[in-house]
Formats: sequence, C-alpha cells, structure tokens
Amino acid sequence: KKMDLHRLLSALSMSAIGGGYRSGFQCDACKSSFPPPFDLRFHCEVCPSFDFCPSCAQKFRHPHLMKKTKTSFSCDGCGSTIQDDEARYECSQCGFDLCPKCVKIVSHPHQLKQGNRSISIKSVPTPSTIESHSIKRTSSSEGRFLTTKFISDWAKGSNAHINVLRIFTIENSKLEKAYNRYKSTLSTSEDILLYHGTSACALEQSSCRSTSCSTCSISRDGFNISLAQSNIEWGRFGRGIYFALHSSKGHDYNGKSETSVKSRALLVSTVAVGDPFVTKTNMSQLTRPPSGFDSVMGVPGKDLNYPEIVVYNNDAVLPRYIIIYTAHAGNRAGATASPGTDGRYYCGRRVLRCGCCDGHCGPTNGCNCSDCQWLDSQRI
Repeated sequence: KKMDLHRLLSALSMSAIGGGYRSGFQCDACKSSFPPPFDLRFHCEVCPSFDFCPSCAQKFRHPHLMKKTKTSFSCDGCGSTIQDDEARYECSQCGFDLCPKCVKIVSHPHQLKQGNRSISIKSVPTPSTIESHSIKRTSSSEGRFLTTKFISDWAKGSNAHINVLRIFTIENSKLEKAYNRYKSTLSTSEDILLYHGTSACALEQSSCRSTSCSTCSISRDGFNISLAQSNIEWGRFGRGIYFALHSSKGHDYNGKSETSVKSRALLVSTVAVGDPFVTKTNMSQLTRPPSGFDSVMGVPGKDLNYPEIVVYNNDAVLPRYIIIYTAHAGNRAGATASPGTDGRYYCGRRVLRCGCCDGHCGPTNGCNCSDCQWLDSQRI
C-alpha cells in the first residue's frame, strides 16, 4: 500500500541527506550558530527555518523529516571541494557542478551558470587524466557525526561492543551523475542515507583493486544488480539491491576483511527510494517494484523484525561512505558472544544446568544459554 514516506521514516527514526548549504544558520535546540567549520546541518522541509546542528540531531527528535545538507559542493570534474570563495559553475538540469579549473577542460551537454552568467562547454573534450573516483579520509566533524549515527543506529543486539576504526568519503562523479539522472525520473524524489553490508579489504588510505573486495569495487563502479544475492541463496524481496535503516542489520550481511579477522566494513549510501511499496510480508519472486512504485520497503510485522529497503536499478544508489569497524556481539546479559559454525551464539560462560554438557555455553557442547538464545532471536 502507499504510505507517506516522510511520516514513515520519521517513525523509524531515519534522517535524509541532500540539498545545499548556506552559512549563518542557528541550531533551534542549542541556539548555537553553525557556519563553517561545521560541514553539515539538518533542516526541516516542513517547518520554516528549523535546523539542528549534527550534535542535537542525535539528541532530539522532530515530528518531520530532517534533511541533511552539506556546507560545500564537490566538483564533478576533479572531485575536489569547491570553496566558499570560489566560483561554482552549476547545471540546473542535472545538478552538475564544476570548479573554475575544470570548467575550462570538461565538457557538459547543458549550459552552466555562475551567478548571472551562463556558459556553454559542450565542445570541450574531457581529458583522460581527470579522475572521477576517489576515496579519502572523512573530515573530523563529519566523522564524529557518522560515528555517533552508526552506533545509535545499532538496534539489533544493542549490547554489542562497537569500535569505529576509520571512515572514508567516496567521491565518484560518474556515479553521482547517473544517480541524479535516475532521481530526476522519479515523481517523488527522496535521498535517504542507508547501510549495506559487504566484504572489504582493510582500507587504510585508498581503494584497492582486488576483485574479491566488493566494497572498493562498488565505490569505483557502483552497484551491479546482476550480482545481487550472489553470496546468499534467497532474497526476501527478490533480486534487488538491499539496504538497512539500522547499521546492525547491515552488519548481518557483511564479511570480515581480507587482511583482518576482526574488522568489518559497511557501505553508507544515498538511496533514491522514490515512492516505496510498503509491505510486512515476503515477496521473494520480485525482479522489479510492484507497478506504480519505485522501491520496496519491508517493515516490521509478519516476516521482519527490522526494516529493509530494496531498489531494482543500479543508478538508484550513490555510495557515500565506508565505515571500518569492529563489533563483538553482546548477549542479553552483556557478555561477549561469538557465532559457532551452526550460526548460534555462544558466550563460554558456565551458566547451564542441563545434564547433557559440562555447563559451559559453547559450540563444542551444542548448548547455548538463554541470554545467547535471546541474541539468536535478534538476527531476523
């Protein structure tokens, strides 16, 4: 059935991302002003002039969807940040931006505007030396916001012990242009920040070229729906690209890094949800959204404990961040627990009183305690 996306996402405590920034705003919670060095704010699109700073966005709730807006724009030619004192050449048709350097060497099919001046750069060839993709360490202020959000979004197994190691920002002008083109075709355009778990290398400074590292491959080439569910036997909502509103849900679907048995990676992407088909039941035969809808949103009910969002078009996703972290599951008692080969969690404590084992909660006994059984139940 159709459902108001703003109301639904507000109820699920999810924030959106997108839009532009202008300095001089004031947080309506703590009353502090936040021009740069803050590089983002949260703005209500319903209430006039209502904003949260990144810190207050995590502490306080608002009845409407708060949209995350950035303080700066990136050049779609070289990927660098366009500073406030620099000229920005903008395409009003597709959201394409160029810095003063790239406007001289990068072609674009539409007219670009800089202030009141319009220019045409259709005939300028694009040099092959311009890199459209880069991964770099996230700025400290945005890194703090993402770390707080990542931990607060950990809803499944809330006793987990989480440590964020590194956060990277993905800049890919090719994928961003494809994403903006796709988004322009939707009648309802919503940018939502969601989690996707996948295998990864132990990123340090830049992306790798390993074919087995899905995270770096996605950040470079985008999602490929033909590879959907290649590592699992069944898709709850068919052959699509799956995302989670909760970081802990994405964690269930990622793999340990190639060079570390402890660290894992989650992709954080902007997803064009459009008008989602909302359901509480499995629809495993889908290859596209139901007629009249742009995506599928599974909400808690008959078959789900935690929400999932599925899109069926590669261009509906723009990878934005990579979070490298460690997470040790904590059971209901707060004890660290690890999954055995049978998929059940075991904490190793001597708390069992059954006659079939030595009393330890462990895979060698095949018995797990009630606190770990609770953790098992959180996996759906």
